[in-house]
Order: sequence, then C-alpha cells, then structure tokens
Amino acid sequence: MLLVKANINNKEKYLLNEVVMNRTIYRLAIIILLAGHSFLLSGCSEAKSDEKVVEEIVTIPVRAERATVGTIDATYGTTASLEAAAEATVAARVSGIVTAVFVEEGDYVEAGQPLAQLDIEKLELELKRATANLSQISNDLQRNNKVYKKKLISSESYDRVKFQYDAQKAATDLAKLNLEYATIRAPISGVVAMRYIKQGNLLGQNDAAFHITDLSEIHGVLHIPESEKAELVVGQVAYVAVEAARLPFKGEIQRISPVIDKDSGTIRVTVSLRDESAVLRPGMFSRVSVIYDTHQKAILVPIDSVVSEDDEVAVFVVKDGIAYKQIVSIGFSNANHVEILSGIEANDMVITRGQRNLRNETNVELITAVANL
Repeated sequence: MLLVKANINNKEKYLLNEVVMNRTIYRLAIIILLAGHSFLLSGCSEAKSDEKVVEEIVTIPVRAERATVGTIDATYGTTASLEAAAEATVAARVSGIVTAVFVEEGDYVEAGQPLAQLDIEKLELELKRATANLSQISNDLQRNNKVYKKKLISSESYDRVKFQYDAQKAATDLAKLNLEYATIRAPISGVVAMRYIKQGNLLGQNDAAFHITDLSEIHGVLHIPESEKAELVVGQVAYVAVEAARLPFKGEIQRISPVIDKDSGTIRVTVSLRDESAVLRPGMFSRVSVIYDTHQKAILVPIDSVVSEDDEVAVFVVKDGIAYKQIVSIGFSNANHVEILSGIEANDMVITRGQRNLRNETNVELITAVANL
C-alpha cells in the first residue's frame, strides 16, 4: 500500500510540473509577440517621423538681394602715421636771461608774433659801442676821401680806411640784429605744441625755446612695398580714417619718394589732407585707402553672397523657388560689394543668407528676415 501511494504522488508531481512549464512557455510567447508588435509600431512611427523631417528640410529659408549696376573702386589699404605739413622748433638766436614768456602751450600764434623776451641790456651797450665806432670811422673816411681826391694820399691808405668803415658798418648791423633776436618770434603760424623755457632761465644760443605745429594741413605718411609702387601716382584720391572721427577724411597723394628704403624695402608716400574740423593731430595712427582704379557700370553683388569652394567662386541665384549654383569671375571688391565679371546678369536674385548649406537646385523660400541661418 505504501508503494502504490508513493507512485501516485510521483505521477501527480510530474503532471503538475508539466502544467507549470506549459504556462511559462505560453506567457513567454505572449511577451515576445507583444514586444514584436511594439517594435513594429515604433519602427512605423520613426519611419513616419523621418518622412516628416525630410519634408521639412526640402525647402530652406534664405535671404536674397538683386545684383545691381554701379561704380566700384580698386583700393590699396595700409596704415599711416600723421604729421603736420609744417612745424618748427624755435631756438634762441642769441644767449641771455629769459625776462618774459608771452605764450603758453595750446596758444595759436601768427608768424612773426613775439613768444618770449631775453635780457637786452648787454646787447644795447654793444650796439651803442658799435654805433660810436662807426661814427668815428665814417668821419675819418670823409676826410680821407677829400684828401684822396686831391691826390695827397695813396690809394692804399684810402682803401685801408674804407675797409675799416665797411667792417664797422657790418659790426653795427650785427649788433642791431642781435638786439632784434633778443625777442624770440614765431617763424610760422600755428599752435604752440611745446614750451621748453620759463622766465628766469638762462638760454644759450641755439637752445630750443618752443615747438610750433601748423594744424591747418596734415599729412599721412605711408610706407608701401616696392611691388605696389606701380599702382600709385601723384594726385590719386585717398581716404584716411582715425578713431577720433566717425567719417574718413579725403585727401590725395602729394609726393612719392623716388628712392627705396634699403632697410625696409618700402617707398615713402605722402598724402595731403585738409582738416577743417581740426580733429586730426600729428602722431595719430590712421588707416588709409588709396583709390588707384575705378570701374563704372559694374555688376555688383553683396560680399556675403559670394562663396568659395575647391578653388571656385560662386553665387546662388534664385529662380522660381530653386537655388542654382553659378560659377562666377570676380573683379574689384570693397567692404560691402564684389564686382562680378561673368556668370550672372544684373537684377539676378542672389542669396545672401543661408547659402552655406545649399546645393545646386535646392528648393528655397525667400523671406525678409532670417535669424541664425
């Protein structure tokens, strides 16, 4: 009896295990089916999303402008230092104590205007002595002249007195000139840029007293490479820009040095400027553009519309909502425009924003304002 019961229990356990296994397989099958279905639905959704993205990037928003006809200049750009057309260091012509200073730095002075005064006491005494000696020798010359006419003295004696008179006359004139030099005067009209003396200073002959700068005409001094010399000639228009002014100043090439600096290999070019606003100052740093050629009736496009790739220069032209890549030849250019020699016509609509991502025959949409293209 015990043996039979054990056999029955073993059979029930076997059947129970088989039922549990079947249920497990069934559940796994359902999970796999559900997962497969989910994968298919996800694949379909991603495919639809991809199709939607493709549809969205087919038409690219761009900004465009028409090619125009105008004038464009060829320019040579460089930097320049500014100098005054005329300036002078005023030095003392005679030595002496400074008794008065009449001007200060920044004052405008006219040519010949007194700037300072030196002590004149000694110079006045020298003039008196020279004048007295001249008077005495003049009387001697008159007496010798009368005697010489009567042939009572030799010509050598007369010539000796005449020489003494001429020498003393020159000494007297020099004494007068030194007395005049005691008043230091402006050699040119301009602004007192520097004052080197003070009242009471002992000033030696040729010592600097003032520096005067004429600001009515300023020069820009360029140093250009020898290779650029052929492009520049006297009279060409130049524009000079400085940080202190919003607009550039117009000038022209006044001089071109005939020699080349052996150290730098450059040529000195002087540009004359008229500054009615009195903004320009000697020593200022400036940027200069010299116009050496001009093209009239040129086809012009915005500089942003030109793209360069693989040694080719091109623009994208919009026709009927499609962007066509056109290989072009370019001429002169400036900060805003490029001259097109061939490849497009005037009034063609060229893309100025968004063209970096374009290919030939791409569908585009023209809009008036584009952000972050």
